[in-house]
Order: sequence, then structure tokens, then C-alpha cells
Amino acid sequence: MEEILKRTTNGFISFCTKCHAYHVEFGNLFFTFTEDEFEHFCQYINSIDGEYYQELNKNMKNARKIFLRMPVKGFYCALYSDELKELRRLIDFSLTDDVIESALSLENYCLN
Repeated sequence: MEEILKRTTNGFISFCTKCHAYHVEFGNLFFTFTEDEFEHFCQYINSIDGEYYQELNKNMKNARKIFLRMPVKGFYCALYSDELKELRRLIDFSLTDDVIESALSLENYCLN
């Protein structure tokens, strides 16, 4: 049995009681985590200084300037600043549904 725990415009977090795993779908990304891995992922996402990486990578040709390191060498997931903000809202369980709905109504983009 899989239960959706949280949803935003471009993603959701669910928990599978059968395999005891968290599933995170965001845009075209999909992750499966144990509880410890999920906590580590949340800490990692919250530690990223988006503005710093926007500036650091401003001269790169790619549009998305914020990179998430993946455990495979040379593999990164790239995000826009607004995407990083939405991903943070997705993993923040302290936000209420009313706050999430209000924030979602202000979004004008959709992940590809």
C-alpha cells in the first residue's frame, strides 16, 4: 500500500508500507529512499545555497545552474532556483496544506 504524503505542482512524496520506502517524484526525477536516506536527502536539499550556485555557474551554457550531486560519478540533476524552492517546500512537512496551496497558486512554471 502506497500513501501520498505530500504533493506540489511538479512532484509528490509517498511512502510504501509494503517495501518500507519513501518515493520522491519531482519533474522527471524519481528517487527511492529508506527512512535514513530520505532524512539525509532532505538535509542535503536544505543545505544547498541556490543563489551561490546561480552566481558560480552563471557563465555555463546550460539554463539550469543549480546542480544536485548524485551518487554516480559525473551525474548531476540540474535545477532552476524556483525548482529548488519547490523541492524544499515538498520535503518540508512543517508547512500546512493551506500554505502549500497558496504557494502553488503563485507558480508560473512547470518542469520538463
